Amino acid sequence: MPQRSRHTRIADDDLALFRRVSRSLQAPPVAVAAPAAPALVIAADASWDEVLDECVRQLGAIAAFIIDDRGLLVAGSGAMPLGTLEGTGARLVIAIHQADHMESAVGGARGITLEFDGQWLTGIRVPTESTPLTVGLFTEAPLDLEARRAVAEAFAPLSAGVA
Repeated sequence: MPQRSRHTRIADDDLALFRRVSRSLQAPPVAVAAPAAPALVIAADASWDEVLDECVRQLGAIAAFIIDDRGLLVAGSGAMPLGTLEGTGARLVIAIHQADHMESAVGGARGITLEFDGQWLTGIRVPTESTPLTVGLFTEAPLDLEARRAVAEAFAPLSAGVA
């Protein structure tokens, strides 16, 4: 029986091909662009309810609501009972007021985000001519800065006339 050589010689062309393939497999990873922040598209003449409905639809929120500075529900939308939104909203307003008094904070709180067992509650303070309103959103993931800004901008025209 003929004996095989333990060492096989690889042709130079094959070595060059293997090197090219190896280099292509070791190429640095391509940077993946972060998903674009959701932009809210809101009609200019939209009501409070319509803006909340669009927040739920466009941001994928579970629920969205507006609460006044006394903790009373102004409007709500989504898959949570209005009573739950009002109770949560009242406590959210208190939490934002408490954040205003933190010694390490400079200026007033503009918002707050809290995690509740897989859901996130974000409160965004919207200034008005007299007293601020708070927009609350329950989402499955925390809202990034751009999404929070988009929400504040969506409510700005509606809150301008509130006295």
